[in-house]
Amino acid sequence: MARSMLKPRPLLLLGLLVLCTQLTGCFTVAHAVLSPVLDSALKGAVEINATPESMGVSTAQYRGFDCKHLAALEPQFVAESNNPASDGLMRKGMGWHVDAIRQVQREQGCASGGEAGPRGMVAGQGAATPAAGTPFYFYCRATDTDVRKTVASTVFEQSIPAMDPMARYNFASAAEAEFKRDVMPSHGVPGAQPSCVAEDTLAKANSSRARFRSQFSGFNLRFVDLAWRPAIQAGPTAAATTGAAASGGAGATGSMGYLGVRIGSVDATMAKALGLDTQRGAMVIELDPAAPSAANGLKPLDVVLEIAGQAVMQPADLRSTVQRMRPGFKAPLRIWRDRAEKELSLVIGAAPPTRQTATPGASAPERALQAGVLQAGAAPAGPPRFCHATLAPVGEPGGVQSPVWEERGPDFSHAAMLRSLAGFVAHVRQVQPGVWHDDIPAGKCFAGSNHCTATALRHFGTSQQINQFCHETREQAEGVRKRLSQGKGYAMVEWAPPSAH
Repeated sequence: MARSMLKPRPLLLLGLLVLCTQLTGCFTVAHAVLSPVLDSALKGAVEINATPESMGVSTAQYRGFDCKHLAALEPQFVAESNNPASDGLMRKGMGWHVDAIRQVQREQGCASGGEAGPRGMVAGQGAATPAAGTPFYFYCRATDTDVRKTVASTVFEQSIPAMDPMARYNFASAAEAEFKRDVMPSHGVPGAQPSCVAEDTLAKANSSRARFRSQFSGFNLRFVDLAWRPAIQAGPTAAATTGAAASGGAGATGSMGYLGVRIGSVDATMAKALGLDTQRGAMVIELDPAAPSAANGLKPLDVVLEIAGQAVMQPADLRSTVQRMRPGFKAPLRIWRDRAEKELSLVIGAAPPTRQTATPGASAPERALQAGVLQAGAAPAGPPRFCHATLAPVGEPGGVQSPVWEERGPDFSHAAMLRSLAGFVAHVRQVQPGVWHDDIPAGKCFAGSNHCTATALRHFGTSQQINQFCHETREQAEGVRKRLSQGKGYAMVEWAPPSAH
C-alpha cells in the first residue's frame, strides 16, 4: 500500500486533470504533481532509446588524428564516463566517445587502443595512415525558423590532409562562409546560421542528412535540396606544416590500407538474386590472389555489409574505411554469402608503393585503383568514344554531372548508351537519396546523333531530366560538358560505367 502511494496512478492523474477544469488555480497544483513524473519518464525514455548515432558520436570525429592527440583525449572521456555527478545519458554518451577513440586507435596502430601497431608504434608517434589526402563526406545546411525554410546541399566528397586534426574543421568553416555568401541569400535564408557536417563514409553522411531532412521537411516546412559544393579546397594548416616532422615518429609507415579486390554496387536485380532485403553493401567481383582478401576467405559474389563496425552501404564506404586503416590491423567483417550473414576477420594489407598516394586530377577508375581495388581488365579493341552524363531539375539551377569517360569496343549503339544512362541515374539516386525522382524512364536516343535523354515529368513540382552525350574525341566531349554546365551550378559526381577505362 505504501508503495502504491509513491506513484500517482493513471486514474488519479486523469481525475486530477478533470477536476482542474472546474477549480481555479488547480493547474498549478497539477503541474507540481505531474511535472516530476513526466520529466523523469521523458528523461528515462531518451536514455533508453539513445544510440551513438542519435547523439552524434562517430569514429569520423577521430579518424585523421595522430596517436598523441588520441592518447590525450581518451582519459578525459573515460573520466567523464565514470563521473558519478553526471546523469546516465551523459555517462553513456561519454562511453561511446571512448569506444570510438579506441576503435580508431586500434585501426591506426596506437598502443593504447588495445592492439600493438607496426614496429611497436606507441602513443605519441605518428599513426600509420596515408600521408596524402583522406576522403571525407560533407553536406552544408541552413535553417531559418522565421520563414520555416531549410536549404541543404547534397553530400559531396572532399580530400582532407591526413594527420592534420584542424584541416577538417578549417575546411568546414570555410565552406560555411562560402555557403552563407553564395547560396543562402539567393534562397531566402540570408540570416540563418550555416553548418557543414562531416562524416568519414558516404553512408554515414547520407544517413545524417536524411535524418536532418526528416526533421525539417513536411507540413508547413520547406526543405530545398541543392547539388552544391564549395569552390574552396582543403589544405594543411600552418601547425600541421610546421609540426610535420614531430608528428610522424618511428613506426609511422605512411601506407594506406589495401584489400586487393575489385568491387561493385548491388543493384535491385542483384539484391533480389542474392536474397538481400535492400540494395546495400559492396559486392566482391574479383580478387587479387596475392592480396590479403583472398588469404582471409573472401570470395567473388560476397557482399561486404560492415567492416570494423562501419556500415557499408555502397562500394565507396568500403574503400574510404579501408584506406584509413593501417596495414596489419585485423578488421572484423560482416558479409552476405549463400543468402545469410557471416562473420570473417580480415587482415588489412599494405598498398603497393605505386598505389599509396592518389594522383591529383586522377580519373575515377585511377582513384579506385589507388584506394585499394583492382583495375578492370584490358580494354577491348575498337574505336574510342568519350561520354558524359548530366541529371538536373528542369528550369532550375543545380544538378549533377559525371566526368568524361572513355569506352572502347565495337558496341557504339544507342542501346549501350541507354544502359550507361540508366547506370548513372541509379548511382546518383544511391549517393543522393531522396533528391531525385524514382520514376525517371528508360529514355530515348535521337536518330543520327550521340545524344540520349529521359525526363520525369511533374505537372505540380519540378521535373527532372537526364542526358548523355558521346563524342569521337575527349576534347569535343570536354567542350560540350563545360558549355552545358555554364551557369547551371552542376556538382561533379564521380561515376563511369563498368566498360570505361
